[in-house]
Amino acid sequence: MNYDFTKNSNLKYSNFLNSSYVIIDIPDDFIFIHKFNELSKNGERVFEENEFYDKLIQFNLIDWFDRINNNGNTKNYWEQFYVDALRSNIYINNNYLYDPNLLKEKFKNLDEDKRNLIWFLCSQTAYVIPYELLSKDIVSRGYYLTEISTKDSDYHNINKKMIIKISECKKKNYFVIKNSKMLRIFKLVKDNDITIALVNFELEFNINYPENSFMRLEFRPVYS
Repeated sequence: MNYDFTKNSNLKYSNFLNSSYVIIDIPDDFIFIHKFNELSKNGERVFEENEFYDKLIQFNLIDWFDRINNNGNTKNYWEQFYVDALRSNIYINNNYLYDPNLLKEKFKNLDEDKRNLIWFLCSQTAYVIPYELLSKDIVSRGYYLTEISTKDSDYHNINKKMIIKISECKKKNYFVIKNSKMLRIFKLVKDNDITIALVNFELEFNINYPENSFMRLEFRPVYS
């Protein structure tokens, strides 16, 4: 999912087909990349019922961070990250992180704004905006979006934990944070919540090239 929009000669970019997505032409295949701002502004449908598919959405992570702050949600990002880290699996360059405090030590020389951005991206707070995007779409159709239930976790063998992967290579100016989590879409039937789909959120934040950040939503229908 890490596309260099200027250097990768193997990717041929077509003109925008409309205001909401661009097609990357890969030999014998296509990847549709939607743009978050247009999806949100136009109220386009994100969830398709009874369909197994994924949707790739491009966004600028700085816009996301600013939007959270402008909504009055500014907080101690380190404290939020620490709480979430204790119930997550975190990796740095494929090495498992046993103590969240090691991350604080690793990035102690960065400026405060950048550290806050990292804590934000590595916490549940990162899901506020993608959650709003999908929830707004499905609520209008009588569905709900929430955490994976223990029943679904056991039945479908799903890890409920948030998975955070930090990859950094200073020589290549590469600094990417990937944050993934599984949620569920359900409906109410006679006061019982019935899961109709599982949603795998995969967020990819490009720290050094924030405009080239991506969200992937993978939908898996559940049939009763």
